[in-house]
Amino acid sequence: MLVTPVPGAHRDNVLKTLRSVHMAAGSIDGRGPEDAYGRLLTYLVWANDSVRLLTSQIRGRDIDRLVRTRTHQTLLDGVGHLASSSQQRLVNGLVSLEIEQRIAALGDAIGTPSRTRWRGGRAGSRSS
Repeated sequence: MLVTPVPGAHRDNVLKTLRSVHMAAGSIDGRGPEDAYGRLLTYLVWANDSVRLLTSQIRGRDIDRLVRTRTHQTLLDGVGHLASSSQQRLVNGLVSLEIEQRIAALGDAIGTPSRTRWRGGRAGSRSS
């Protein structure tokens, strides 16, 4: 996945931030049996923190692909309606799938240092 740094962002800082966000997503996925609504809130806090960190590093359209996906928006829109105990299985499934997909997308964006692809900006000294 190509990532476009914002003007002035340094490649090392972009990569460090992406790795940090990726690791934090993995921490959510590995948590013990929390109730579904608590897990949803934990995911939404991660997403908000990730957007805050990435905004100073990469373009908004990349943040949308990496964090603010359609499923993220759906979960955010439904946060007040998803607290019911009868929806635990559904909420857990949606959150699990979204976290798995965010981990994969962030892993793809990170790549390996020698293969990371950059588009534009100071970090754009490498391209493929």
